[in-house]
Amino acid sequence: MRPLSAVIARRLTALLGLAALLPSSAFAAGYDTPILYSARHMGMGGVAIGAVDDPSAIYHNPAGIAAQEAGALHLDFSPIMGTIKGTPSKTSGNIDTNFSLSPAFLGAFAWRVHKYLSAGLAVYPAASSGGGYSYTSKDSKGSVTSTEDSAKLVFLEAAPTLAVELLPGLRLGLAGRFAQVTFQRKVLNTEGGTEIPYIDMDMKGYAFTGIRAGLQYAFGDWDLGAVYRTGTTATVEADKVTVTGLPAKDGKFEFKLPSKAGFGVQYRGIKNLRLGADFEYIFNSENDVTYVSGKPCLDGDKCELQGAELKVPNVAEWTDSMTVRVGGAYKVGDFEPRLGYLLDTQAANKSYPSAFGSPPAPTHTVTAGLGYDVSKNLDLSVACAYRSGSTTVTPEDVKAATQSCAFCGQPGEYALNLLGAYVDVRWRFGEGRRAVPVNRAPTPETGSGAW
Repeated sequence: MRPLSAVIARRLTALLGLAALLPSSAFAAGYDTPILYSARHMGMGGVAIGAVDDPSAIYHNPAGIAAQEAGALHLDFSPIMGTIKGTPSKTSGNIDTNFSLSPAFLGAFAWRVHKYLSAGLAVYPAASSGGGYSYTSKDSKGSVTSTEDSAKLVFLEAAPTLAVELLPGLRLGLAGRFAQVTFQRKVLNTEGGTEIPYIDMDMKGYAFTGIRAGLQYAFGDWDLGAVYRTGTTATVEADKVTVTGLPAKDGKFEFKLPSKAGFGVQYRGIKNLRLGADFEYIFNSENDVTYVSGKPCLDGDKCELQGAELKVPNVAEWTDSMTVRVGGAYKVGDFEPRLGYLLDTQAANKSYPSAFGSPPAPTHTVTAGLGYDVSKNLDLSVACAYRSGSTTVTPEDVKAATQSCAFCGQPGEYALNLLGAYVDVRWRFGEGRRAVPVNRAPTPETGSGAW
């Protein structure tokens, strides 16, 4: 039988291992990715809240599906790639992640089921992030250890939606958001040519209470919109995880995608030209302190003897942030070139930096895109976006922390360089079923009041 001191020591080791799982060292600066969906909108910096009128409205502003004449299918592929720079540990140094690729996508369908009512469904990752570091370190005896340190987080949502046209040009929409959240965290050490899992976990959870509500009003040369997303919390779980090389049972952690509110406007008073802007406010301060928990196994892989549940605080202390989008498009025959810019303000706290997320600094994104009308009912769009931002976290910044965060990033330069590539197709079908025409100026495409 093990001495009591050995059991206590093993529990303490597992406690430190559970702390190493904390996503504060994996993701920060908010879980939202400001450069998502879709090519048709990202070419203009992502401007969509006021004028979106295709099934991707379920993601941007669900009121927009009521702007359709009949039915439409919208498919988008949005791979986001690039690197992050940070200091993941005291032994890693200030380094870049390996090149990473996040294959984001959106599939959405909407149909005007009645002259006043539209319904739709969309599936998309609402937030997706990840990265991995490879580095070597030496201990006091000169032994070299190679480390592979990676993390991945995905909020995958399915959103059934209803929208109603209350008055000509005035639309109201509501989408339910059912989310699956997956989180993977791995730290593999290589010693003497053998891979030793130091942290190995694969957790999954669900959230079923989220909604997104939106309003649009189209009149004359103007499109206005407002949207609100409720926060959603998911508890991710795993029956067994490995921490500091030791097994633990019933690992749990909560992730919260915070509330967000937005307002958008589009102006088309100049022939063939569209100009728009969106303003979004993200309540990232809802992510303050959460807890990771689990039961350390006291008898190795058998895990028949477990210690008491341990709860370790994860400190974020994020601040609310804003995203401002501006963009324009000019119609030339069947083509529409588009340009845009967006600013995402700082959300992360320099006292608790992350080596896997956006830096604790504003980020800037420039976008460009092109739309092509293949036919009256089919159009294609492509776009690209480049997002960047950087700052330096000093030792003084980290020392200013009011709570312990042993596994947050270390002082150094923190930077992000991401490239988004977007391609989408929209297919409209069916005969017009709108109750009355929208009260707005004619458009170059149709010569009527419908966009």
